[in-house]
This record gives sequence, C-alpha cells and structure tokens, in this order.
Amino acid sequence: MMYGYATPSPFPPSFEGDPAAYLVGLFGDVVAAGVSLAVLLRMLLEPRRQRTISRLVGNLLPRPTWQDWRAIDAWRTFVICMMSFITMRTMPDALWTLLWGEVSESTIRLLLRVDLFMDGFSLIPFLMALTCLSWGYQVIPQLLSADRGAGMPKLTASLIIQNAKIILIVLLIAIGVTVGKASA
Repeated sequence: MMYGYATPSPFPPSFEGDPAAYLVGLFGDVVAAGVSLAVLLRMLLEPRRQRTISRLVGNLLPRPTWQDWRAIDAWRTFVICMMSFITMRTMPDALWTLLWGEVSESTIRLLLRVDLFMDGFSLIPFLMALTCLSWGYQVIPQLLSADRGAGMPKLTASLIIQNAKIILIVLLIAIGVTVGKASA
C-alpha cells in the first residue's frame, strides 16, 4: 500500500522522483550505517573478549583507568567516536528512506524527527573524536612510524572479495527496493 504522502512519487521529495538518486542515496546510507555499526560493535566488544580470554587462561588483567591511558587507547576512542558519529548520521537516514511510502505518515514524521535529533547529538562523539585526534596528533603517527618489526599484513584478493560481497549484497538489496518502489 502506498501512503498519500508518497504520491505522486514513491520516492521522498528530496530525490525528485529519480530512482537512480534514490538507489545511490539508499545504498550509501545503508553501507555507511551497516559498516560503521559493525566496526563500532567490534571495537566496543573487543575489551570484553580480551577479558574473557584472560580469565580463561588464568591471567587476569586489571581494568584500565583514565590515568592508564596510552596512545592506543586514544586511537581506539577516536575510531569508536568516528564510527558512532557515522552511525548516528546515517542510520536514521537509511531507515526513513527505506520505509518511505511503506509506513504511516506519523511514523515517517517520527523517523524524520529522530533523524534531526541524531544529527545534532552526533556532534558529541565527533567532538570527542577531534579531541582524541588532537591529543594524540604527534604521538600516534610517531609511534606508528617507529620501526618495531611488525608490519601490515599482506592485502590479499580474498580479503577484498570477502568485504566486497557485503557491499554487493547491500547494492542488490537497494536495487530491489528501488525497483519495488518504482513499480508500486
């Protein structure tokens, strides 16, 4: 069922009835939101994983405090804050764009309001990320450039293909949604 607010076009007004613009916008928001959320959750759950492994092998590590911060902690916080910023900016856009014409007008109004609030609140992790970047601006690159004998792993075609599959699946979903809305 197509709701009245979505006529004469099945696409939001910002896309001016253009299915290609809708496809690219939806695809970009979903990929950015999904990948940033996956990285964010991985970064947030990593300390818990490390504590569990430590407990299982009998080597209990003390929980770090703010006074124990190292360059790696500033870098991790920077990444977590940037992924939070990206997720907060793109997830609501992806939701209302995807649900346009599929849910009631009041639901769309709520999603748009949430989108605007999230856009504003996303400045909090963004400013925290800038603080961490400024704080470690000289230390982190210096530590990373120091020759410690550990290099980057080799970038393989299988790693690229594995990650490209996710993007391809999201692209196919976005194409399917766009074609479905255009034919409605």
